[in-house]
Amino acid sequence: MAITSYPSQLLSASDLFKQIAHNLELDGELKLTSSEYAKMRGCSEATVARERLLGKGCAFIKIGRLVRYRKSDVLAFLDRHRQDPSR
Repeated sequence: MAITSYPSQLLSASDLFKQIAHNLELDGELKLTSSEYAKMRGCSEATVARERLLGKGCAFIKIGRLVRYRKSDVLAFLDRHRQDPSR
């Protein structure tokens, strides 16, 4: 009978879910955390959370309590809010 060895620290289901969601790449596209998205925009995480709540921000993916932003959605959102000084 083979004895299976287990790592000394097993991930809890919650930690495993967080790890999977953090690396979420269903379509091979990079997903940003709220913090990364806020830094990209130059605003606070509170601003990003408020916009999400009011439905005014960028499109996002929510799995449980975790929120992720597709890089392509972020770039499209920034493009829509670009100001052209020549107009």
